[in-house]
Amino acid sequence: MRSVRGKSPVEAFWSPPYTAVPRRQFVSRLAAGVWISMQVRILKSKLHLATVTAAELLYHGSITIPEDLMEATGLLPFEQVLVANCNTGQRGETYVLVGKRGDRQIQMNGAMARLALPGDRVIVMAFADCTLAEARAMKPQVAILNEHNEIVDTL
Repeated sequence: MRSVRGKSPVEAFWSPPYTAVPRRQFVSRLAAGVWISMQVRILKSKLHLATVTAAELLYHGSITIPEDLMEATGLLPFEQVLVANCNTGQRGETYVLVGKRGDRQIQMNGAMARLALPGDRVIVMAFADCTLAEARAMKPQVAILNEHNEIVDTL
């Protein structure tokens, strides 16, 4: 794939004046397959439009998610997640606690209780760092929920 003045995007990016590495050294390392192991962060798991059912301010910070919803999206206990509130536009990072299987309760705990109130719709996202090759092969596990936190669709 040629794009910038006959150079591939990688060659164009790493060409002077963008780097102090001599072009010859870069090309030899690239050809040897020992240099580029760039990592990208990609969506791994997503609960789309979960409804917050409880907020407990006097608790250590986290989000409690039922075990069956965690399994449906590949979320792990204590995994870091980004929570986006669709009602307010606020975002916050926390970790996941395992809730009771099948109870459909999404609870915001500790400081995260300030992010969303019961009834708010949130998006819970987890990301993974991987190589470009792994990222191209990766397919995120996405569950779309209704207002009762039941899975209505998966992607």
